[in-house]
Amino acid sequence: MKRALMWSFLLVGSFSSRSVWAQEPRFGDPGHVAISAERLFGFIHTEESENGASASADSFNLLSAPSALIGTGYSWPRIGADVFVAPSMSVGIAASYFNVSPSAGSISGFQLAPRFGYGANVTPKLAIWPRGGITYERVSTDVGTESTGTQSFLALTLEVPFAILVVPRAAILIGPTLDVGLVGSASSGGVSTDQTFTDFGIQAGLLLFI
Repeated sequence: MKRALMWSFLLVGSFSSRSVWAQEPRFGDPGHVAISAERLFGFIHTEESENGASASADSFNLLSAPSALIGTGYSWPRIGADVFVAPSMSVGIAASYFNVSPSAGSISGFQLAPRFGYGANVTPKLAIWPRGGITYERVSTDVGTESTGTQSFLALTLEVPFAILVVPRAAILIGPTLDVGLVGSASSGGVSTDQTFTDFGIQAGLLLFI
């Protein structure tokens, strides 16, 4: 009798859970919005080019402030908003901003990354979401007259995150990212140089589908 009751509760719970998932919109349904906290942690490989000279670096990001990631190019934590304007087709933008004040002066910067995407469901709880667009970044440094400077960059951005739904409408995002530096410059003290960054990484974040 006890076993029969136990199996009855398990079956009811299973069907109830399936019913909740079935009532929720599928990822990529038109009219819905994906709000995401992106590039919160992961691995980044960076290639930097400045006036013909090049350098590379590997780094791990774990909820780092953007000011600590200037040398990695484009892999700052940022907030994204994407609207599914047609079945599986999304249009959106990601943005990031920071401002810190060291002992003298300040450092501030922002990113804007408009993009298009295609969200395809692999299973009811797993989707793949290739996205492409551009990323513009600008950083300003003001720590005294002699150290005032700006950096601005533009990159082609390609991402292929997987959305793993942990509960209805909430998911973990994880996948490869590529930011190919197109143009860029750095100026300080009236002197300007050509500078570009190219990043490749495996990065993760969080997503809310509403």
